[in-house]
Amino acid sequence: MSVAAVLLGLSALSGDLSPPPSADPTVVRPLQQESWEAIRAKLATAIDASRFEEALLLSKALLAHPDSAALTDADRRPILWLQVLLNMELGRYAAALPTLEVITASPDATEEQWTARLDAYSRTEDYNGAAATLTEILRRYPSSASDFYDIFLLQLSTSPTLEPDVGFRLREALHQSGWVNEDASWVWLKLVDDYIDRGRPAEAAPVVARVTSPSARLQLFAMRRYDPVRPAGAQLNIEAA
Repeated sequence: MSVAAVLLGLSALSGDLSPPPSADPTVVRPLQQESWEAIRAKLATAIDASRFEEALLLSKALLAHPDSAALTDADRRPILWLQVLLNMELGRYAAALPTLEVITASPDATEEQWTARLDAYSRTEDYNGAAATLTEILRRYPSSASDFYDIFLLQLSTSPTLEPDVGFRLREALHQSGWVNEDASWVWLKLVDDYIDRGRPAEAAPVVARVTSPSARLQLFAMRRYDPVRPAGAQLNIEAA
């Protein structure tokens, strides 16, 4: 979603939803005591002119304004989302993350907002954060795996930088989402290992069938640890793989 599109959403804060004037006329307001409506108008102008740095400052001033105390959480959310988009437009992904975490903590968070959180974690090279976020996306929206490049899913799900439980939950979510990729044998073999390590061989057995590449099958048949999860009578049969 563009910053301009979010601004259209802010127009809903006009009329009946506009904050009432401050009860105390002596309150010193941000931006030289300008009204809430005046700051919002300046924000719109800054966005229209692609002055995103200025727009970000104005959006912060809008929420810091005394009249914003009358806004509900639902009314604040579009402004917070606008701040996220502005920060990301400016390449400030780390700055966008705290607000993204607040937004996605809401049950009303959208798939787009979750995906923005994934993007921000990825761009800041927080791969555990990215993996945990992708896991949540896949659980909320199982068909969304096809929205991502396969190479991204393959590399992230097998990254050695992931904490064991984080990697396990992502691989399990990919499996449960029905994601299919001919190069994913090592993802599935790692998931088999995950289940074995956690004493859950019954859940590992169905995943074994997804291990099809010759190199991964060699490991599957070479190590005794996989004996309990291989189907009875299964053969290596590399040529068929």
